[in-house]
Amino acid sequence: MKVNLLSRSGERPCQMNVPFQPQPKARIQNGFTLIELLVSISILAILMAILLPSLLSTKSKARTVQCQSTLRQWGLGLRMYLDDNASKYPFLSVDVLSQGKVTFNDLLRPYLLGRSRSNTFAQFQCPEKMTTRELDELFWWSREYRRFWGTYGYNAGDFTRPRQNYGLAGQMEFHATGPVHVAIKEMMVTSPSRMISLGDTVDSDILVHRIDDVSYSPSERHRGGSNMGFCDSHVEWAKREQWVSNAESVRQLWQYDNQPH
Repeated sequence: MKVNLLSRSGERPCQMNVPFQPQPKARIQNGFTLIELLVSISILAILMAILLPSLLSTKSKARTVQCQSTLRQWGLGLRMYLDDNASKYPFLSVDVLSQGKVTFNDLLRPYLLGRSRSNTFAQFQCPEKMTTRELDELFWWSREYRRFWGTYGYNAGDFTRPRQNYGLAGQMEFHATGPVHVAIKEMMVTSPSRMISLGDTVDSDILVHRIDDVSYSPSERHRGGSNMGFCDSHVEWAKREQWVSNAESVRQLWQYDNQPH
């Protein structure tokens, strides 16, 4: 590199050669330091802790709404069954010589599936239903019983008291010739909008009002509550204690005469 220097007499400057010294380049850092990495992980952990419960709650609510839509389809299927069977509600199960035991699930199946070949019965089950593995573990003693298993139960009433059964599965009348199963007619339901017909059940396709025994009672698989369908086909969600209690207003929901038996 050349440097111009002025002489003392103001004459033409002389040139002096100065060796070139390159400036050191700035050091470029690649990646994060350990502290930066730990800070980033901490921020992500905090965001996940904030967002994850909200995401899970949203997913659970979506399944509850999906279940309500499916249960409404069951209510419409029950409505069509009544139209085709002289306005008589189906029994819980009947014995048919050619088919063996036929449950209310089997009776409503044609009305749910229709004539479309693309529909499957699995489409009309609760999204929170048990998996095949869970059913196998529960019914290890009889795989055949799984055929009668459903995620929704039918308000059969208190079948331990056949003479005083106020559910929809009918009453038993005893005559000299023997017992006769009498179906409940639609006109006998005094308040269809306040009479439970179908709903989420714990462990069977039967749904009854029991306080001390959770068997056959409403489940709690939807955010601690369950969906219930009514005889007018509308669906409601509530906590289990609002479906099962000693309160008269709750007991009335299970009786076709709308009385707190």
